[in-house]
Amino acid sequence: MLDNINSSTVCHFHEAASKYNQQKLVLACERWLELNLIVHLRYEITFRNLHKDVLQKTLLSPRLFTFSEYHVLQTILCWIFLQVNTEIRLVPPYSAIITYFIRLSVPTSHMDIAMTGGNATLIQIQKIEYEGTATELSTSSRAATTSGSCISSRGTHSSQTSTKEIQ
Repeated sequence: MLDNINSSTVCHFHEAASKYNQQKLVLACERWLELNLIVHLRYEITFRNLHKDVLQKTLLSPRLFTFSEYHVLQTILCWIFLQVNTEIRLVPPYSAIITYFIRLSVPTSHMDIAMTGGNATLIQIQKIEYEGTATELSTSSRAATTSGSCISSRGTHSSQTSTKEIQ
């Protein structure tokens, strides 16, 4: 089973491994999610089968690979969309998901929509990550560095090209 973990099997494998207390498989599935959740799984319909606590644990992991915090937000909104729209058989493009949230007239923002569905913790995760990255960026901009690429703790890439310390 460890060799067969992919985007269509990871949710079912994790659920079965948890049910039968197979810690090695649970850890393998969680590691796969840390590396592939943002990149692959959010485009699969099986993403709806991912339990909220597993999603939350994965998003809080310091080993989560992501391109940016915006991709984390897209993933959270996609998961919420799939939880609400159970009749959907294919994951729609992200623009359709955003249009869905915009057309809801009662709450006025994506955050309000997500909060009303009991998903406040997922949105708080996104807020914590954003604030942490903003703090990291402001701290790193004060120090002088040479040209190069820096990888943050979330796996995102940023270019730093300053030649003298900012006063």
